[in-house]
Amino acid sequence: MSIVIPRSHIDFLNRVYLLNRVTVTRLKKEFDLTDHRKLTKILSSLRNRFGIHLWVDVLQQKLGLGITLIVLKRPRPGVLRRLDKVGDVLTYRIPYIRSLSYTIDGNFLLVLQNPLGSKIVYGEARKDFVKALYSFNFILRSKPLSDLLQRLVSGDYVYLVEGGLEEAFVNRYEFDREYVLKPARFDGVDLTILDVVEPRPEMGLRDLTVAVSKELGRSFSAAQIERHVVKHVENLVLGYRVAKIVAPGAPNYSSTLVTRCRDAVEFCSRAISHPFVFACAGNSDSGFVGVTVKGFGGVHELFIASLSQMFPSYDCEPCTDIINSFTIEPYYVFFGVPRPRHAERKAGFDVEVEYDPMSRDWILDVDVDKAVEAILKYAS
Repeated sequence: MSIVIPRSHIDFLNRVYLLNRVTVTRLKKEFDLTDHRKLTKILSSLRNRFGIHLWVDVLQQKLGLGITLIVLKRPRPGVLRRLDKVGDVLTYRIPYIRSLSYTIDGNFLLVLQNPLGSKIVYGEARKDFVKALYSFNFILRSKPLSDLLQRLVSGDYVYLVEGGLEEAFVNRYEFDREYVLKPARFDGVDLTILDVVEPRPEMGLRDLTVAVSKELGRSFSAAQIERHVVKHVENLVLGYRVAKIVAPGAPNYSSTLVTRCRDAVEFCSRAISHPFVFACAGNSDSGFVGVTVKGFGGVHELFIASLSQMFPSYDCEPCTDIINSFTIEPYYVFFGVPRPRHAERKAGFDVEVEYDPMSRDWILDVDVDKAVEAILKYAS
């Protein structure tokens, strides 16, 4: 018997993808509800029954952050050691790390969320370790079309590789380009709110207030947190996104296809309509695009081939690079979104300050040498 996503769930997704209302307390007003429990039940059902995990879609470029992918060569063969140990070290040795993973060909993929305009610094002695480096000034994340989500939960993977890809690219999400690309005002409280609420869209305003007060060690009222949400936080997001899909046949790695497009924003606004596309990062100046995909049901390689063939149809060059990296422990470590971090000493290392609440600014330079040192010591 085929699994069918209820119409109420589909209608909810279609509305919230681009609806900038954070917490179910504020969402319920948009749905003309007096109680947010119906929305909470839909979010829970999507996650637990259909494997569709919805998150608040934080536009990191509005926080003044870009994405940098660095492929580091594995210096020598050796016994695999725990990658989480490297993660512990890198957390304090180098700021802005979002993830670290082994690649299928035995190298390392380091993903940074670094300030726009920051310098990625590494010494002459380390140049041989840097195999590739790609910088992007924006990222758009998964908002699959409801019909394609239905195909996914029903296991119709063949259609998703063939007709589904065409269907996704016919759709283009309409949003204000300046809004998506232009950094906005925020402070340390706003960052903490985003850090707390991003993976928990079912939170109400009251629970959010308690969590933020605990995180910052200060007492806030619900009215104070709501003012932050309305004034800043909802101007830092693009509605909601599908952060994770649990379905049969998921591979233990993902692939990032690198290309160059005439209009990177235009391309990404179409690509995120497909459920196999986890994220699409781009550079609005150079046209570079990195689209990260994960195909289910044994069709991953077929999907990569089909997607690559579509590039010229959307004013993109043939694929210039494919980075295949593991997405399972112990070959992968995820760090999350940067948040306020005061200077302190922990585990014998100086903690880098990522965001300074006093100056309301990010630090700039990112030293890759420290990452290489940690990898040389612990992961090879």
